[in-house]
Amino acid sequence: MPISIDTPLPVCNPGDCTDLQVNYLATKPTGTYTVAPILHTVPAITTIGTELAIDENDHRDDIWGGIVPLPFNFCFYGQKYDRILVGTNGVVTFNIDPAYPGGIPGGVEEPYVDGGCNWGFNQNLPSPGFHTANAIYGVYQDTEYRRYGPTQTINTAPTGIVDIFTQYIKYYVEGTAPNRRFIVHYSKIPHYSCGGDSQTSYIVMYETTNVIDVIVTSRTRCTGWQNGVGVIGVMNQAGTLGTVPPGRNTNDAWTASNEAWRFTPSQAGPSNATLTWLENGTPMAASTTNVNPLNVCPTVNPTTYTAIVTYTECDGSTVTIQDTETVKIEDFPLREPVPKTICVTGAGPYPFNIDQTAYMLNGLPASDYSIVYHAGSETGTVIPAANLSSYLSAGAGELIWVVVEVFNTGCIKSKSFPLNAVSTPSGTFSYTGSPYCSDVTTPQLPTLSGLTSGGT
Repeated sequence: MPISIDTPLPVCNPGDCTDLQVNYLATKPTGTYTVAPILHTVPAITTIGTELAIDENDHRDDIWGGIVPLPFNFCFYGQKYDRILVGTNGVVTFNIDPAYPGGIPGGVEEPYVDGGCNWGFNQNLPSPGFHTANAIYGVYQDTEYRRYGPTQTINTAPTGIVDIFTQYIKYYVEGTAPNRRFIVHYSKIPHYSCGGDSQTSYIVMYETTNVIDVIVTSRTRCTGWQNGVGVIGVMNQAGTLGTVPPGRNTNDAWTASNEAWRFTPSQAGPSNATLTWLENGTPMAASTTNVNPLNVCPTVNPTTYTAIVTYTECDGSTVTIQDTETVKIEDFPLREPVPKTICVTGAGPYPFNIDQTAYMLNGLPASDYSIVYHAGSETGTVIPAANLSSYLSAGAGELIWVVVEVFNTGCIKSKSFPLNAVSTPSGTFSYTGSPYCSDVTTPQLPTLSGLTSGGT
């Protein structure tokens, strides 16, 4: 499950503050689980996957497929596993017989044994001595995955697979480390001895967080066989600890359509996830550990913040995931105003046209901004709009401040421009030997006198 930092509110000026909210799952160790409903969303599958293949000439039923190497280590009830068995009855287990690769002490399940994936049960979970233990149930009930052949796609048996192109059990690996998912898909698997009823569901196991989702698109209750039992949940090897959604235990009378459940590790004690922060690649103070949201006040533009979540797994190893957000200090949102200079004669004050609104907007919609002119400072006297075209000033470098508010961000930015009044140039010039006839074609140098400086 990746983490992400929400896009923060804008930072208008250096030193202004904003909150960084990081979204991640602060799990606990896997000694126990809580379950909660989540939105029914079919997992995104982009790979071909591997089908749990059953020989068409072999009419075995209720079996475990071959031992499946997991693409990542997975913690379940405090133990780390790297292999799993996928059963035809809507269940996966880590309880592999020790005679097989990946087997564990006390494991009893064997691949490809006819009837090995137990179909007959009536106990509510958790239940010590329950045969199919150390498992994820989603949905566990007696199904008919049998096929008949050779090589025929239509099953002549009354309750088995009818269409191998839409009815199958496949498993997939999706995503990239350390955020991969192992997905088992039960697609339209018929109930045993129950006519045309079928179930479609998914079991999803998440790398790093060890979270489990059971997603049920359709599950009917086959009352004509085993009293319609079926269960969603998880249970440890001893059968002493287990978690089942409300109303979804073995002996509950239930059906389901488009529902989903999330099993989250929740062992008592502190979280096994630690959040730390970097600012421009440098670790931030220890006081920011596990602070979420984090209030930051950047003075450097831009400033990059990185949230790092470190998960401690059941074997003591650690896995880190991270996300980065670059916080930029907002620039002046419009074209910057330019100095105003006029040529004058006589004593001031002088009228200036200081209205630069159209120039600054440069085609942007005026309705998106508030533009206010101030005399002397950002908080100086507001200059009424009616006076902008004839503002009186001595013109000795007086600063006019334009304060702009951007409505969609709430940022207020300001820029100033000076007012300068310069004397209108004056003087005389003449030509040596003047007057000249109009037909003189050679250049003549003028004599200049009495010119004033500083004019334009």
